[in-house]
Parts: sequence; structure tokens; C-alpha cells
Amino acid sequence: MFPIPEHIPFTVAAGTLCSYGTAMMALSRSACLKTGETVLVTAAAGATGLAAVDIALNVFGAEVIGVCGGEDKVALLKQRGVKHIIDYYTAKIPDRVKAITNGKGVNVVVDHVGGDIFMDCLKSTAFEGRIVTVGYASGHIPKLPINHLLLKSCSVHGVWWGDYSTRQHPAFDESIVNVMTALAQDRLHPYVGKIFPLEECGAANLQLNISVRNGQLEHVNQNFDDATHLIDLDIDAAVSKFTERLLIIGQSMKNVIAGKEKSQLCFDNKCKETSVSLLADI
Repeated sequence: MFPIPEHIPFTVAAGTLCSYGTAMMALSRSACLKTGETVLVTAAAGATGLAAVDIALNVFGAEVIGVCGGEDKVALLKQRGVKHIIDYYTAKIPDRVKAITNGKGVNVVVDHVGGDIFMDCLKSTAFEGRIVTVGYASGHIPKLPINHLLLKSCSVHGVWWGDYSTRQHPAFDESIVNVMTALAQDRLHPYVGKIFPLEECGAANLQLNISVRNGQLEHVNQNFDDATHLIDLDIDAAVSKFTERLLIIGQSMKNVIAGKEKSQLCFDNKCKETSVSLLADI
């Protein structure tokens, strides 16, 4: 349990934790994003993609290039304030990135797709660029030609946000506190595509497994043929540990509000000690 800003509806808060926590960790901890840098976000109209767009634009003050497929998603990204949008149905990512950045490439990539899209992102990365891989929505895990990393002096980072709750819980806690603080400052504005009543949870689950492409519905087959290992998890232990971490975060947030602690925010690659008054109205 942890407090949410008073102006944030529960329907918004419920869908914020995972997507925004992942995006915050990817951009702040892994990519070390700086103000004024250019960020390429794939699947930018998806949950974590929209979160990455929101954080990059409104917390870090970065230039954002959103990648998506289809006119509806392009329209959504425009609505969310993205100036540069690449529809991969009609344009090639490397060509458009080259035109948008005057041949420099992007400083940071947040990729949720994998497959050929990842390879296009690698081609679009600037010197000393940072690519963060957070998912493989295409169902294909790319085979990385590491000589490209050498030639561009660039790097690739992986972020499995949920795993940080047990392996590196201070970083996990920090990502949540940073998101909640930015929400309290009204710097972030999560997007909710649709709300389903509880009795329609089956329809909601179906919606999550369907992709709309050019007016047609296609079932997405999550086929990870390239995966070579299966992870054996003790589910009860994982849930227990995750719950324990949320309780600790909740207590930390309460202490911030009560004035017993100060929130450490690491934005623009600089840690700033933030007054507890930021959260006083939660």
C-alpha cells in the first residue's frame, strides 16, 4: 500500500505502477537520460510506451520520437504531445530518424518490440547512444551484432522492472517514489484507453490479446522460439516478497508526507533533495 496524489483517480492509478515504474527505471537508471537529448520509443502508443513518452517529455525535457503502427496510434501520440512520429507501416525507421536528427541519430532508445524493429533502432542510434530493451512484443528476440556496438561506442541495457523488487529493491522503490512524486507535481498525465467493469474482466483480457491493424483484428501469438531457457519461479515466495516491498514503499511515502524523510529524485542525471512539501497535499 502506498498513497497516491489526491487528484489522481483510482482508475488511473491502477494502471500506472507497472508501466510508469518500468519507464522511469529505463530512462533514469539505465539510460541516464539528460535534458535535451533525443529519445526513440517503440510501441509508443502502448502502455509502457506512453509512459516513456510522458516521462521523457515532461520530467526530463527530452525530444521524443514515437514509433507506432497505424493512423489511430499516430493520432494518439500527437494528442499526447509527440512532435516526431514514425508509422512503421509507411516509413522506414532509420531513414526517418536520420531526417529528424539531421543525421546524428538518437541518444536513447526504449524498445518494447524486438525483432527487426530493434535492429532498425540500433541503426538509428547516435555515437555513445544507449538502447534499453524492455520487451519483445513482436515475439522475436533479436540476435545482436555486437560489432555495431563497437563501431558506435553504444550500449544495450535490459530492464526487467519486477525483478528489481527482489534483487535490487532500493532501485525498485526509487522508481515508484519518483513516479508518485512527479504525479504529485502534476508533471505526468497517465492515459487510460478504456475502463472495463469487473464483470467484464473476460472481455478486458481478450482486448489485451488482440492487436488492431488497419481496421482488422489479429490475435497476437506470443511465440518465443528463440528463448533457450525457462525460468522456474516460486510464485508464492515472489508474491510475498513483492508485497513486502510495497509495504516498505508505503511506509516510506508516509514518512515523506509526515516530514520524517526527504524524497530523493534523480532527474536529468542529477540527484536533487526535494522538500517534503511536494507531497504534503497527497
